[in-house]
Amino acid sequence: MKKILIFETFPVSPHFETSIEIALKNIKEGNKVYFFWGGYNLPWSDWKLPNYKKLLFFSYKYKVDKATEYLKKNSVIIVDKINFDKKISNYIERLSKKITFKNLKNIKYKNCSMGLAVYSSLLSKYHSNNSKVFKNNFKSAFRSGCIVYERANKVINQVKPNIIYTFNSRFVISRPILEVAKRKKIKVYRHERGSSLDKYEIFKNDIFDEKYIYNLINNHWKKEKNEKKKKRIALNYLKYIETNKYYKKLGFNYDSFNQNILNLDHKKKNILFICTTDYEHQAISLDYKRFYINKEWSKQINAIKSLIDLIKKKKNFFLIIKAHPNFKQDKKLEEKFNSLQAENVIYLSASSKINTYDLIKKSNIICSFGSSLELFSSFYKKKTISFFKTLWLKFNIVD
Repeated sequence: MKKILIFETFPVSPHFETSIEIALKNIKEGNKVYFFWGGYNLPWSDWKLPNYKKLLFFSYKYKVDKATEYLKKNSVIIVDKINFDKKISNYIERLSKKITFKNLKNIKYKNCSMGLAVYSSLLSKYHSNNSKVFKNNFKSAFRSGCIVYERANKVINQVKPNIIYTFNSRFVISRPILEVAKRKKIKVYRHERGSSLDKYEIFKNDIFDEKYIYNLINNHWKKEKNEKKKKRIALNYLKYIETNKYYKKLGFNYDSFNQNILNLDHKKKNILFICTTDYEHQAISLDYKRFYINKEWSKQINAIKSLIDLIKKKKNFFLIIKAHPNFKQDKKLEEKFNSLQAENVIYLSASSKINTYDLIKKSNIICSFGSSLELFSSFYKKKTISFFKTLWLKFNIVD
């Protein structure tokens, strides 16, 4: 019998529900399961209750309370709230006042790369490190991470688990759990959403470890012996992408996009650059070589500028830069991309309703910064070039 600790700090769907499912699954397998809700009373968190849910009197506290009641009835041991010495609280407060925005990425709390985790969380939530809201929240986000670190330290000492399950471990209120467990030499399994809201994957290693993910994909592929079934699943995925059903399943409504058609001059060599949200990787590692091809291209806009430098004097080349829908949240970013337009370069903004899939089919060359649409492009036998070390580079799908 194993001693399992489910340590959850995200009450949002489907991650919280996934942790409940993992807890019940381990109970069925005969393990001793502890559940600890560590996301309470934090000065800042990655999640926020949507306004429409507030109007419906929905409450994350109510959700957590009901879930823990249910788990308790199913033989899961609920760990009470953790209190720690006021000296620790005062130390965290003093430290947070000293940190600066300039040196944020290099800041550590004990053995934890807390600054990186803060940077990663804030970029995911606010989409720009230059925004006022980013600069107004980095200290409170830092304090949240330190509090979770201390809670993790105490609850792990109390439970002494063999295995810990938590969500993702990239964010500031989940990464400290991983760091504390590492120091104590306890296995950590990360859960993450799957291809739809009703599926999830459990990762035993770093989610951003390309070698590990490559082997994981290969293992999944080899495990299923029915070739027709595999091809059907793959084709359905691509079909779901094109019809926006895939994004709907993940909770993104992109119905207002991809409505209009852009006519291209087929006498020219049309190059399409599909933009991505590149903020996720900017704060996972200080080593740019981990994700980026070179230092210059550690920012997507610089990769596009390199492409423009290459083709700007070639009249038979035409470049279409297609924004990611999330760019609409960052007006300054849109302005930067818009300024790249030239005689043979156009920028289709986040508010543009031009159909991306139609553009892929019409263009001669597809470029991107690691967008999953590189897979869609390759399926349509388009020459596909990535300016980023994507997880599928090892499969020789893109150049």
